[in-house]
Amino acid sequence: MIKAKAQPENFENATKRLKTALEYDPLELDIALDAVIRRFEFTFEMAWKSVKLAAKAVGYDCKSPKGRLKLAYRMG
Repeated sequence: MIKAKAQPENFENATKRLKTALEYDPLELDIALDAVIRRFEFTFEMAWKSVKLAAKAVGYDCKSPKGRLKLAYRMG
């Protein structure tokens, strides 16, 4: 279960890095815009995986993106 414990930490770290990237004005620097987009994608992926593990821990198995997002909302 080490993987399950690390997932929320990975999501938290990804969120912090996304916030750091958002401190730059992405409209002024193309590279900053690219960084923000990439970090958003990575953060969303970490959120997706965290929800998957949390749902599995309580007995849900949701495979579709829409279903998993709805489940995450219901779980709080």
